[in-house]
Amino acid sequence: YISCFEWFLAPTDTAGQNPRPDLAPDVINNSWSCPPSEGCHPDNFFIMELAVSNLRSSGVVVVVSAGNSGREGCGTVRTPAAIFESSFTVGAIQQNDTIASFSSIGPVSVDSSGRLKPQLVAPGRSVRSSLPDNRFGRFSGTSMAGPHVAGAVALMVSANPLIAGQVDTIEAILKRTADPRTLSGRGCGPYTGLEEVNHIYGHGRLNAYEAVKQALAYDTSGVTGLDRIVFDRDFRIFPNPVMSHLRLDYDKVWKGTNFVIFDVTGRTILTGVLGPKLDLSFLPTGLYYLQIRHPERRKFFKFIKL
Repeated sequence: YISCFEWFLAPTDTAGQNPRPDLAPDVINNSWSCPPSEGCHPDNFFIMELAVSNLRSSGVVVVVSAGNSGREGCGTVRTPAAIFESSFTVGAIQQNDTIASFSSIGPVSVDSSGRLKPQLVAPGRSVRSSLPDNRFGRFSGTSMAGPHVAGAVALMVSANPLIAGQVDTIEAILKRTADPRTLSGRGCGPYTGLEEVNHIYGHGRLNAYEAVKQALAYDTSGVTGLDRIVFDRDFRIFPNPVMSHLRLDYDKVWKGTNFVIFDVTGRTILTGVLGPKLDLSFLPTGLYYLQIRHPERRKFFKFIKL
């Protein structure tokens, strides 16, 4: 599992070489758990939690299915990676818009944190899905609910690429636009089940339409006016990750063009006229974005500074 997370952070070629952090996805979906039978227990949770936290810090939304042990009652979100603070955990609802009986619910007690889980719920009973050999079938489980949220994140980033990598903003929009759900007589932890935020539905049922609308309205400080992002083949940056100098390989049409580097909060770090290389030795370790500004087109990259 940790190897998979590391690959998402910096995808490699089929030989496991040439890592490309610039190809890291904006969102990943995880429909699995690591129970004690697979080696995960409270003494080593921190190892996988660090991997998930690093992914989130690098700008990847980590969507995780809550689990299917809800019939056992409260505290059934209990295995990695669903239990972690950095995971965006998703439960399942059924066709009548109520919680599916199998959907695991919080609070997280296995690590004594008592943290709220799930964050959201989404359709998870009798969901049509693709199968091998050009077939389709219907399945139930939180594994069917999580992909709805991952898909919503993809829609949000597609609608407004300026929020790509801004996990706090994306998750806040998802929670803010969710439709609250309550359930009388199903209290868990400090919640009775009647609050707008609770351990059964989290912040509520996913509302992808409203989430995309708010994503479109979001403007990132420091990059206002980005009218379009064009991905073509006449420009590349290397190395990535970068230790000191970022080199720019570009066609002559880009000469004399301005650039802006900003951090994951949208704060402008460096501006200037584009040249063959940029000295970034002063930058702290972290994820950054490079915007190339040309009168006729713009380009947008993300890179990691080591």
